[in-house]
This record gives sequence, structure tokens and C-alpha cells, in this order.
Amino acid sequence: YQRRVHGGVFDHRSLHSFLSEFFHPSHGFTDCEVCILGKEVPDKNLRLLLEGKLATHRSTYLQGTPIDVADLQRAQVGHAKAVFILTDKTLPDGQKQKVDAEGILVTLSIRQYNRTVPIFVQVLLSRNKPVLYDVGASRVICIDEMRLQLLAGSCYCPGLHTFITNLVSTKTRLEGELEEWLVEYSHGASCNVYEFPFRFNLVGHNFRALCDMLYRFHPNALLIGVRSRHFCRVFLNPGENYVIGDGDTMLVMAHTEEMAKAVCVVDSFATTDTDDNIITNPQLSMERPLAEEWDLHTNSSASAGPNLDRFSKFQFDNKALQRLDYLPATAFTFKLKRKTFLQIVAAFRKTDHLKRSKMLEFRVPITIHNHIVVLGWASNYVDFVLVLRSRALGRHRPIVFVTPNLPPDDQLQLLFNFESVYVVISEVDRCFQKVALDRAERIVVMPTYQAANYFHTSHKDPLSTDYRMLLLGLKLRTWFRNIPFVVALAHLQNARFLSASLMDSRRRLVEGKRTDFQKDFEAIQDYALPANVNGQVYSEALVDQLLCMLFYNRCSSDVAQQLVCAPDFHTPEVSHQSHLFLIPLPPEFLRSSHCHCRTFKELFLFLLRCKGYVALALMRNQGSRPEQASFSAPRHTGDALIHEYVCSLPKASTVIKPTDLVYVLAHQEPSEGTRD
Repeated sequence: YQRRVHGGVFDHRSLHSFLSEFFHPSHGFTDCEVCILGKEVPDKNLRLLLEGKLATHRSTYLQGTPIDVADLQRAQVGHAKAVFILTDKTLPDGQKQKVDAEGILVTLSIRQYNRTVPIFVQVLLSRNKPVLYDVGASRVICIDEMRLQLLAGSCYCPGLHTFITNLVSTKTRLEGELEEWLVEYSHGASCNVYEFPFRFNLVGHNFRALCDMLYRFHPNALLIGVRSRHFCRVFLNPGENYVIGDGDTMLVMAHTEEMAKAVCVVDSFATTDTDDNIITNPQLSMERPLAEEWDLHTNSSASAGPNLDRFSKFQFDNKALQRLDYLPATAFTFKLKRKTFLQIVAAFRKTDHLKRSKMLEFRVPITIHNHIVVLGWASNYVDFVLVLRSRALGRHRPIVFVTPNLPPDDQLQLLFNFESVYVVISEVDRCFQKVALDRAERIVVMPTYQAANYFHTSHKDPLSTDYRMLLLGLKLRTWFRNIPFVVALAHLQNARFLSASLMDSRRRLVEGKRTDFQKDFEAIQDYALPANVNGQVYSEALVDQLLCMLFYNRCSSDVAQQLVCAPDFHTPEVSHQSHLFLIPLPPEFLRSSHCHCRTFKELFLFLLRCKGYVALALMRNQGSRPEQASFSAPRHTGDALIHEYVCSLPKASTVIKPTDLVYVLAHQEPSEGTRD
């Protein structure tokens, strides 16, 4: 048996999400042994999991702490292939630093005991990531940072977190007599990202021509990016100016590893309709910025001032926001605009009165519209704002945070650096008129255990941590039917309460008989609920699955991070980076003859050759809309929810509908994806 050690602070549902991914048959490690090291005696739910079919005979639970060397010896950490450290995702802000400090000590203890074992860690606060790397962590996933960035990304790209969840986790592909939409969704949900080295005959070609050729020969797999040896980072759709260099590796999106490997064994390069210049000595082509733009000293000459190339070897951290007085605004990939003191005072002129009377008198401007309303507050709210202020976006939407308690001054201080960001002090279910919710573009419901400490309850009951978000989501669906919203839930199965109706596919199952596909359907039914497939629910199970995938496929985390417009330093190589956007079908494609019979393969090649976009997926719907799909189209009709769903990497023969939306990798948000 090969041994993996699992430790940290976790509940049975986090462990279930982790083990379900770890023991998935497609990984080929179904006979390995997992040792679970926990401080507490297993409760009833955890015992049922350990004694169930998923974990029995393949896992061992030991009560102890990884800080104790004796417990590490009992868990045989010295012979472990990998160590995973989970953490509690439902903690209030006041307890996060304490839990992260314990995780840092655990990581240090394990690294001192075993110098070579890979250690994959979950952390709550982003400021603790550098410390974990210093004490020996191999990879670190910040739960709060990922949650806020994905929720923000879903505001400009609906369904983004659903696409990422399907991409970084392993799901069973359904077969049988099912609804067409469920077959397409499960087909796309089985996609993963694989990394392989480029063969020598592919070195020297530009990325766009190579992507075109590989897809035409292998439509079941898609070249989406590269890992650059020169820059030591991942680039998604780096564009035609990027030339494949020696040591680069390809990132391939495919349904199986065998399909992905087929792309890597191309014997010869076929000519395409696009220009492809072969370079004998391949070098990366890039546009370097003007020296004046990177000058750190306003009084010095452009030639004498340092440029920001030196930031290429650094990873962006929110601590850089504390040094804004020493860096130009163009040093970052997000837009900054310092407010005046009077603007901030005007926005918070009732603060002192608010502390005494507990009454709200401040409202957002009456002219505000198409804004993002966030019901709840997070201490790391800046991660949410930075994504929506990215320079890659065509429009920066106003953001309105609603919180029942006045945030600390050190958190509000960062608001000076961003334009059109408001904080309203009010109960989240009594602020609808104050924040002009009827004119909002999208609503985000934050977890209550993060919005306010007094909402924190025991997480032993799966409904106790989610019921406030669920009730608020039901209110929003009832009163604001035409406004899309996203709800962050701790437990995925609670998404069924937000679904308008049960799926018709359930009723197709033969009563009294267990059909061939019913077993697979039950394994994926939580992910196939309408509230999940259309991006209405964000689940904390994603970070558990992603932590597991770091062991099997370490490029998954890098791809997930680059799909979002995450903050970074504006270095020259950033010009090669693309992000995920959702756009309607281009009018030129629709105006072409026989557009109702056009396939996804034709759409992919059209977008790649004419726009430079790499199409990854479709947003489709079961219902029918009278007009072409757009972001302004209502998501509800009458009492029935339009069952939209994400279809990742459709078959090349999939017929395109005029109502389809397309997920594309682009350097800037396409003009088709913005709404005035």
C-alpha cells in the first residue's frame, strides 16, 4: 500500500469531498491507504463516513496531533507519499489567525520530520501564505482568497466558478436515456487539464497556429495554454506573438488522459489558414512598455528611473497595497484611483452617529445602476474588489457592500484607492431599497459566518451554517426574478433548496428498478442540480477537491488562478496572459449562411482565426429565448427557472443555437461581453 497522511481541522463533509476526489477510479489509486490524523474523537457523522463504502478498508483514523513527534511516528509520516492539511472553512474572522498559526506549526513539524514529502496546505488568511512556504509547504491554497476571487469573477463572467469546479475535479460521465442537457453537462464536467512537454517538432511555432492545427486534427482535446520555462509561469492563450520555446510544456483540456496524449504525438506540422512563421532559434516575442510608464520617481528622467521588470520574479501580495505611495498606479494589473478626503467623509459622514443610534441614514447615489451588490462583509474584501478593478475588464462596475456591523478602520482605509465602492451599514435582508437592488446587475450573498461573528454556529449540522444564506437566496429569487445572484454555501447538497424544481431526469428513472446509469447519476446529482449547473451556487467543496488535485495534477491550481482576472504586477510578460470571459455569439458568425446548422468546431475556428479567442465552453439553456442571448436577458420566466448549464468542451459536431453564450480566453474583455 502507498500511504497518504491527512490532517488538520475538518468536518466529515470536507473529508468526504476530499476522499471522493482522491479515490475516484480515474486516478488509479483506489487501493492506496489514507491515514487521517485528527485531534478529536470521531463524531457520529465522521464514523459513518469512515465505516462506509468510500473509506472502509482504505483509511485509518488516528487521534492525535501532527505537532507531537510520537503521533507522526504512529502515522508513519516518514514513509508517506504526500501530506494534506485541511482547515475549517466556517470559522469567524476572530479565530482564523489562531487556526492558521496552528497550521503553520503543523507544517513545520512535518517538514522537520520528513524533509522530502510533498505537503499541500489549506490556509484561511492570504497573509500567512509566505510563512507557510518558508516553513516547508509545497503548495498552499488560500480559502478566503479563492472564494472572493471566484465570486468576483462570476460577476463579470457568470458561471465561472462552475466551469472551474468541473475543470479541477473528476466527475463521472453519464450515459443512457437522459435529458439532452444533462448528457451535455456531464460530458463537459468530465473534462480535466493535463500537462505534457512539447515535442521537438512543435518548438518554434506560434501558439495560435499550433492551437488551430491541433484542434482540427484532434477535436476531442484542446490546447489552452503553455507553461513557459523562460518566465516560470502559466500562460493561457498567450496569442500569436508567443512562440513555443525549448522546455515549454503544453496545457491540454480533454475528457481523458488518452485523448490529451494524442495531441502530444503529432508527427508533422500541417499548414493552416493562419500565418505561421517558423523560427530557427525561437525567442519570446513581447511588447515592452515605455520607460516613462514604469518610472518610480516622478522627478527623475525616464532613462534614469528603474522599470518594473524586477517584479517579474515576485508573486503579487496584498501587502503591496501598503506601498502605493512608492509605486506608480500603472505598476499593477488593476486600476487605482485615489479618492479625496471629502469624498470618503461624505460617504461615511454618519459613522459617529451610527455608533450611537444604530440607525442608517446613508443611501447609495440615486443614479447608480448596473452595480454589484454584496450582501455581507469579509475581512479580505479587497480580493473581491481587485478582481473587479482589473485592467482586463472593459467596464468597472460599481460595488456596494452591505454589512450589519461597521467594519474596522484599517479595512475601510483601502477604500481610498478604489473608485465607485460603497459600504452600507444595514441588515442584509432590509437594505433592498437603500442599495437600489432593483437596478443591480448581479447580487452576491456572502457566507454569514464570514459576514458577522454572531451568526457563527456549530458546523455539525450541515444546514446550520447555510440556512441564512438559503433564506436570503429564496427571498431574492421571489422579489427580484430578473436579477442573477450567486450564493456561497458551505455544503453543496444544500443547493437543492435553491432549485426551482426537480430535474425531469429523476422522473425518467424506472421505479422499482436500478438502471445501468442510476448509480452514476446518484454520484453526480449534487453537481447536476439547476442551481449548480448554471453557476448560482459556490461551494466550499471546491477547495477540498483542488487540494487533492494538487497531488494528481499540479497544473490545475495554476490554470484555475489564471482563468480569473487575479491581481498581479503589470510586467511585460502579462501581455501574454488571457482570462475567461463569457460573450454572446458574434454577429458576423450569426449573419453567415445556414448559421442554425453551424457546429462548435466552426465556431471555435471562427473565433480563433478572426478574433484570437480560444473557445472553451458554452452556456446553454433548456428553455427558449425569443431573441439572441445577452446578459440583459432575464434569467427567469414566470414561475419556472430557465435551466442554464455550462457545457465544457462540447463535441465538435454540437449544433450551435442562437441563444448560446461562449466562454472564451481573451487578453481583454471582449466588447461583446460588456453591457452599457
